[in-house]
Amino acid sequence: MVGRSYGGEVATDLALRYPQRVRGLVLLEGASLNLSAEAVAWAESLRQRVQAAAAEDPATVGETFIRAVLGGAAWDRFPAPVRQMFADNGPAVLAEVTGGPLQVDQAALASIDQPTLLVAAAASPEAFRQVTDAMATAMPNSRTFILEGGHLINPADPAVRRFLQELPS
Repeated sequence: MVGRSYGGEVATDLALRYPQRVRGLVLLEGASLNLSAEAVAWAESLRQRVQAAAAEDPATVGETFIRAVLGGAAWDRFPAPVRQMFADNGPAVLAEVTGGPLQVDQAALASIDQPTLLVAAAASPEAFRQVTDAMATAMPNSRTFILEGGHLINPADPAVRRFLQELPS
């Protein structure tokens, strides 16, 4: 299972519910934010900003989210079709932040014994790296990589690909 951000939370949940169906995990900043007080505060601030944007103009939800997670400069560098994609996905973004992060504790994470690669980005919010570190401490068969860049980590990165090739068949 490979998941980025919210998709990583979904992959973690699947590994907890159906361990026999998950051969390994690659979580690209797919951490459960409830593992760090700073991450909980960051997520709450993000939720409030996204909900305020939705109340004012639903078309700005995607932009508000990206500016909060990646920074304003990242949004400005996106080509127009990418900005439009995020604008069109505003309802899904709103649902994600309103629903909140996966609620999991370190004891539950310790039960995941599949090989797991936890990937964090050097330029992401510090709260993301704190949660990745907490997950790495809890998960017995995990490795952590810190890659350059921000929250939109590329799954084709050579470090991620090497890990996937090492998984048992």
